[in-house]
Amino acid sequence: MDLYLPKELVELYKWKNGIAGIYQECTIGEVSLFVHGILYPLEYAISMYALEAKVEKYIQENYFPVFTGGGGDHILMDLNKEGRSDKLFFYSTSILLSDKPMTIYDSLETLFATVLETYKQNGYYFDNGVLEVDFEIQQKMSRELNPKSDFWKK
Repeated sequence: MDLYLPKELVELYKWKNGIAGIYQECTIGEVSLFVHGILYPLEYAISMYALEAKVEKYIQENYFPVFTGGGGDHILMDLNKEGRSDKLFFYSTSILLSDKPMTIYDSLETLFATVLETYKQNGYYFDNGVLEVDFEIQQKMSRELNPKSDFWKK
């Protein structure tokens, strides 16, 4: 498959190749780094991309699934070589009530800055190995650190 992966995505997968067995023997809260934040293993992400973008055409070909919340939603990265947006996009027909992805993070870097700051503010924490969320803190940090992303403007 002729697939262009942006440098920052390659660096992410060099650091960690997703969560092995993300749909086996674990609850979503046990494998989530943040809300909608289960990192797909690269092989699974490529398979998901091939199915969703190339075959079933649920998402446009320039969008690559990187994270999931485990329920059919994805955080997508723009793969366009020319004029590529650094923004990350959220795709969830059940949450957005649309089949159009919406910007959720201004970049992969701001996604991780947002997650880190949310943990520092106790908006994310683990209780008995399960991710817990203070949604007010999560939304506040996400709005502040991602002012160009539409998802947090709701």
